[in-house]
Amino acid sequence: MSPTNRRRSTAALLTCAVALLTTLAVAPQASAATIYACVKKTSGATRIVGRTAKCKRGEQRLMWNTAGPAGAKGANGANGATGATGANGANGANGAAAGFLARNDTATPLNGMTVLVSKLLPPGSFVFSAKVFLAAHAAIKSASAVECVALDAPGTTPTKEGEPLDVGAWGAILEPELGSGFNALTTLPLTGGLSAGVATTLDVVCGGSTGVTANFARLTAVQTSQLG
Repeated sequence: MSPTNRRRSTAALLTCAVALLTTLAVAPQASAATIYACVKKTSGATRIVGRTAKCKRGEQRLMWNTAGPAGAKGANGANGATGATGANGANGANGAAAGFLARNDTATPLNGMTVLVSKLLPPGSFVFSAKVFLAAHAAIKSASAVECVALDAPGTTPTKEGEPLDVGAWGAILEPELGSGFNALTTLPLTGGLSAGVATTLDVVCGGSTGVTANFARLTAVQTSQLG
């Protein structure tokens, strides 16, 4: 083929490529699934035509799909590394945290150390809170003092001995009330946490001056996975 013919063939192929790209760019997605063309047998010049168009004399009709068949399914990838083991949850029903409550609404005189409220807890870790409402009364102006302790004693209910988990103290000068006598009031809170491998009794124990009573003692403990 002469240089002139080669240049003409190259120009014709470039013209064909531009026409093909232009047609694909503007064709709707549904009609672009199959491409129809008329190719000149002597030069290879190609014309993109519609599905029903007829080719000219000396041209050959061609058609091809824009999407090929689906490839074979690839092999499964390797398994990832095993994740770290999570911490154990609380031992409540259906995985929920277990809660424990004890209460004493009786007005209890604090003549020596007195167990106001007590709760037996299963083995495990717990956070707890407690409160005691204290009232002091006397016929004359005087001072009053109270000490309350949260105790943890495995399997028993102590009255004076045990492991202190929290300690609270209150001291007050009684003030005159309307009428006769002198009074002082307060609410004493206790909080903390404990862990035990055996069943444990949690107690709130208070002792104070003569004339002091403890009312509305509350103790709440919630089991947790761990402390610290």
